[in-house]
Amino acid sequence: MSSDTIAVGVFSIVGSLLGVAIGLFGERWLRSRGPLYCTPCNWSGLQANADDGRGSWTVTPLESAADATSAEYTVDLDLFNGKDITAGLWDLRVVLECNGGELISEPQDRATATEVARQMNYDNIGFTNIPPHQGIRVQLRGSFQQKGAVTPTSWCRVRVEADRLVRGPLELRTYKKTIAERS
Repeated sequence: MSSDTIAVGVFSIVGSLLGVAIGLFGERWLRSRGPLYCTPCNWSGLQANADDGRGSWTVTPLESAADATSAEYTVDLDLFNGKDITAGLWDLRVVLECNGGELISEPQDRATATEVARQMNYDNIGFTNIPPHQGIRVQLRGSFQQKGAVTPTSWCRVRVEADRLVRGPLELRTYKKTIAERS
């Protein structure tokens, strides 16, 4: 057997294995590339609940309630998956960046509202599945509570965060998107 025949055989085997590897893993890598878009809409702003002194509560914008220790919000998120495969988000949270720290809220899904004994109940958001090349709307509500010296009145930025499936070494694990900023 000549060296030319052996070289052709080795190159054929190596080329075949390389083609299979690129075909399998390359296609998977290309399918997992693509952006995940998040567009916040219907941001209510931060609202403070205060006792009006007559046994009922009033809702005021947080900016006009200097001594508020809690704040509520509602926001809709339009999520679009630009990938060829399903994208999943879990542990969805809304983070309020304040002077001196952060306050974290685990939002509830407004679309699951049910009334029980004259009180509204909402489900927590556990996992959000976004089909390929499609969009969904997630309706959130939640609140922030004062934690130590960090109060909601000193907020400067609100962002949504979620953990996402890692499909490759270049994809980040935590997804972050700013909802609102205050200068």
